[in-house]
Amino acid sequence: MIKEKEIVVIGHSRNLSYYRLRGYDPKIRVEFIVKVEDIMPGSAYKIHSICDICGRETTNTFKDYYSYTSGLTNMFYCKVCKTIKSKKTCLDKYGVDNPMKVDDIKNSLKNSLKVKYGVDHYSSTEDYKSKYKNTCLSKYGIENTFQVDSFKEKSKKTSNEKYGVDHFINLFTTRQESKRKKEKNTKVKYDNLIDDNFSIMEYESDTFLINHKVCGGNFLIGSGLLRSRTNQNVCICTICNKIGNKFSFIETELCSFLNENNIDYIKNSRKLLNGKEIDIYIPNFNLALEINGVYWHSELYKKKDYHLNKTIECNKLDIHLLHIWEDDWKYKSEIIKSIISNKLNIIKNRIYARNCVIRSVSSSDSRKFLDKNHIQGFSSSQIKLGLYHNDELVSLMTFGDRYTNSKIEYELIRFCNKLNTNVIGSASKLFKSFLKDNNKIVISYSDISMFDGKMYAILGFEFTSISDPNYYWVVDGIRKHRFNYNKKKLISEGFDPNKTEVKIMHDRGYYRIWGCGQKKWTYFP
Repeated sequence: MIKEKEIVVIGHSRNLSYYRLRGYDPKIRVEFIVKVEDIMPGSAYKIHSICDICGRETTNTFKDYYSYTSGLTNMFYCKVCKTIKSKKTCLDKYGVDNPMKVDDIKNSLKNSLKVKYGVDHYSSTEDYKSKYKNTCLSKYGIENTFQVDSFKEKSKKTSNEKYGVDHFINLFTTRQESKRKKEKNTKVKYDNLIDDNFSIMEYESDTFLINHKVCGGNFLIGSGLLRSRTNQNVCICTICNKIGNKFSFIETELCSFLNENNIDYIKNSRKLLNGKEIDIYIPNFNLALEINGVYWHSELYKKKDYHLNKTIECNKLDIHLLHIWEDDWKYKSEIIKSIISNKLNIIKNRIYARNCVIRSVSSSDSRKFLDKNHIQGFSSSQIKLGLYHNDELVSLMTFGDRYTNSKIEYELIRFCNKLNTNVIGSASKLFKSFLKDNNKIVISYSDISMFDGKMYAILGFEFTSISDPNYYWVVDGIRKHRFNYNKKKLISEGFDPNKTEVKIMHDRGYYRIWGCGQKKWTYFP
C-alpha cells in the first residue's frame, strides 16, 4: 500500500500527453497534483510504501513499487516479509510452503544433477571435493580446516563468547527448541483469541496461516495485523477483508444480504455522480449505499462537507443515499439490515396499527427496546408511548421538554418499530395520541446521513432548518458524540485550558469524522 494519496508532479514534454489522457491539465515546468494511481509507471518519484503484511514503512521509487506489485494489482511486501510472499506463492502453486517439499521438483533437480554430474547433489561430485581440498591445502596446508587446532580453538572461543556454547550447532538446536515452544504457545494463545469461524493451520516467523471456514480460503496474516483486527472487532480474513481496505468486508456482507433477497444492484458505480464512486446502487428503488470507514472517511482523508455534498448530489437525481458507518455495522448490523429492508419493501412481518393498543412504556422497557431497535440507541425522555400487539411492544415514540428562548416546547426524541417489522400507521397513531394531551409546539431532528425525513411531512411537521455537518470523535474505532469531549470536560480531566478541544484531542491521537448534519422539523398546533 502506498501511504500518499496524491503527489506533486512537474510538467515536462515527456509526460504532458500521458497526463492529459488521464484528465489532467499539465503545463511545462509547472507543478500539479496527481492521484498516486495515475503516476507514470516509469516515474522515479520517491513514495512511502507500507508493507501489506506487517505495516512496516519503507521508501521506494514509484517505478520499483509499480513493477513489484504488477501494476498496483498485487500486495506489497517489505524485505522482511518477502519470505512470506514466497511461501504464499508456493502455497497457491504447489500446496506447500517450499518448492523443495514437492516430490516432482526434488526428483527433477536430482535427475538434472545426475545427468550433469552423476550424483544427487553437487557437494558429492569429485570436482567439488577436489576444489575444496585444494583451497584448504593452499590456505592452511591441510585438506580440511577443522584439522587445525588453532582454528578449532578459535571457533570454540568465538561460539562461547557469542552464544555461550562450544559449537553453534548446539545453539541452533537450543534455539530451534525454544522457537518451537514459543510458536506452540503463540498458536494456543491466538487460537483462543479468534472466533470459531477461523482455524490456525501454521505459525512461523511471526506469521499465521489461517483457514476461514466461511469463505473456505487459506490466508496469511502477520501477528500485528491480526491483533489490530481482533481488537477492532473486524473480519481478520485478508481474502474477504483485503489489506489496505479496512471496511471492504462490509461491502461483501451487504452484497450477500442483497443477493439473499434477490435485489438487483450495481457495485462501485461512477456514472451517476460525474466520476465519484457510489459503493452500492439499487436502481429499482432509487437507493444508494455508501460505506464509511471511521479511519478512511475521517478528517485525515475527507473534508468537512464530503459526505453531505455526496448526499446532495444524489438527492438531485432523486436517489436517497444511505450512509453506513463502519462502527454501526460492527455493532448494529441487524438494525441497518432492517432499515434497508424497509426501504426495499421486503419486510414480511406486517402489523396494522389499528390492531394495536396504546400504552405508556416504562423506562426500563423503553431502554431495552431502543437499544435493540433504534440505530442511535436509548435516549432519556419524559413521555414514552408504545403500541402493543398481542401484549408485545412493537412500536415506540418518546418525547421530552425542551426550553428555547424561555418557551417550553416538546421534542420528538425517538421513534422506531420492532426489528424487521412494519407496523403500518404506527407513527401517525402514536403522534395523534400524544397531541391529545399536549397542545404545544413539537420539534424533532432527522439525521441526513440515514433518513430522508418523509415521515415528518406525513405527521404534519414543517421543515424549518438544516444544521452544518456534525462531527464525532473516533475513540477505539467507535464514533463518540463530541459533547463527551467538550473543552469543559477535558479541562476537568486535567488537560491544558489554553488549548482548544480539537488541539487537545489531536494531541491525544484522536481524529474526527464528519457526518451530514441534521434537518430540523417543527409541528405547529
